[in-house]
Amino acid sequence: MSSKTDYTAEEWTTLVRAPLLAGLSLTLADPGGPIEAAKEAIATMKIMTTPESDAELLVAVSQDA
Repeated sequence: MSSKTDYTAEEWTTLVRAPLLAGLSLTLADPGGPIEAAKEAIATMKIMTTPESDAELLVAVSQDA
């Protein structure tokens, strides 16, 4: 299992930013209206801060997000 110590600072920054960039990409790919964009932003933030498993890497990424 990997952890934060297995990555360089640059790699770690990329890992932490990845969920936000994925959420932004989804929002831009399906432009609804402002309400849909807000819902997608809230969902992205929820996923970023609340990992769906207790895997060490996911927890560490969510804590740094």
